[in-house]
Amino acid sequence: MSVNEPMVKYGALLDSLRELVQSGSTGTLFVATNDNHSANFGFEDGEIVAIRCQRFRGIDALDAVLSIQFGRCRFVPHSAGIHKVSEPLPPTSELLEILEANQEIANSLEPQSAPASVPAPQPAATLGLSVSNIQRIVEDEAMEYLGPMAGVVCDEHFEEIPPTSEAAVLRLLGRISAEINDKKREDEFKTRTLSRLDIDPTRSS
Repeated sequence: MSVNEPMVKYGALLDSLRELVQSGSTGTLFVATNDNHSANFGFEDGEIVAIRCQRFRGIDALDAVLSIQFGRCRFVPHSAGIHKVSEPLPPTSELLEILEANQEIANSLEPQSAPASVPAPQPAATLGLSVSNIQRIVEDEAMEYLGPMAGVVCDEHFEEIPPTSEAAVLRLLGRISAEINDKKREDEFKTRTLSRLDIDPTRSS
């Protein structure tokens, strides 16, 4: 997710959720918060069918979502099925009520204006490749498994974990592969990407 996208308040993020529900959208709304956390909401035909925030999923992610004050968001529409949580979420109308009940509190919190987006410093080149080339390779492989949202997912995780070492790349690939939600395909993605980056995971462990 680009740091050039505006940082907006919780209420504006909630407006985006409402619009996606009302328009019957299918896809994923990605959110990067001002305190360097991430969240995403999966939609099918305007219904919220999956929620992830920080390390939590489903209904367990709601408390983390309610702590968001500011964030940048991007919606990626797609036709592929959303990976739903094993435990069904409450109806979308009920989820919106919970989120709306938190809006007045969120709007009263300091700071009253969105914090300025400060571009993250570019990490030094590593592994014999520039950071941009590492990201290009990772995104290219991720596209096979995540489709059109691969770029958004990779942007988000590269901001959180700069690839400054082989160990960092392994952590980064672990985070990205978790978005695939299929163990066999996750392993395929990591194996293919590590091969292209010429990284031996046993050497980096």
